Amino acid sequence: MNVERFFGITTSTEKKKASPKSALAQKVLLVFLGALGVMSAVYSKDILASLSIAGLVFVNSVAFSLLRRSRNTSNTTYHVIASVVNSAVWYLLYRHLSLSGVTFALFVPYCFGSILGGLGGQQASVWIERKIGATADAHLAPNAEGVISWRAIAALVPWRAIAVLAVTIGVFVVLSGGRSFLLCLAGLSALQQVAFSLVSRSRNRSNMTYHIIASVFSNSIWFLTFRQLNIKHWTPELYVPYAAGGAVGSVTGVVASMGIEKKLHITSEN
Repeated sequence: MNVERFFGITTSTEKKKASPKSALAQKVLLVFLGALGVMSAVYSKDILASLSIAGLVFVNSVAFSLLRRSRNTSNTTYHVIASVVNSAVWYLLYRHLSLSGVTFALFVPYCFGSILGGLGGQQASVWIERKIGATADAHLAPNAEGVISWRAIAALVPWRAIAVLAVTIGVFVVLSGGRSFLLCLAGLSALQQVAFSLVSRSRNRSNMTYHIIASVFSNSIWFLTFRQLNIKHWTPELYVPYAAGGAVGSVTGVVASMGIEKKLHITSEN
């Protein structure tokens, strides 16, 4: 919050011009990014491996920026699409890292792709939000009678999309072996994304207690889900229940977070 106040950062997409301090910080970051690129090219022993990691991390950072910002808007269609795209890229990236032993040699290209993707994803998401009119605090606006409606928040749940995803999980689990393991994975993935939605939104809110609770919940579920994927060595059949369960958890987690924000009237501006 102090950093946001110092650099004049806001959740509003209407602020089009960066503050002088923010513009300077971006230039410093771009210089650091260039230095990482040079280090990757000069010191990498396997340039193809470095490029593949940097590329995957770049796409993952763009997708994560879209997902993170979509969780803080009231547009569920944007959120569902961002969630599915992010889960695919995340799975490919961490499967690659896990199976390669997460060697330290991949650290520099990982940082390079992450910074470049974060910058690109942020700008892409702001552009999308402006185009579709998505905002961070729309669910806190009162209706004509001056009341913040629970029904309006519940209406944000994409029930059809959730039903399709749930059926997809069911069919895939029935047709696959290891049903209990896949069901457990889908459940953990859903809980993981519920937790991620809560903690992602709580980071952009004005209640620190809410953020602490959400953060503990998020990190615990993340560890269990990652462990579940690693046990089976990230085999391809794990992706469908992971992705579908994650999408269900992500959108329902946002609605749960909106309900908490409505109850406590926690806004995104601090």
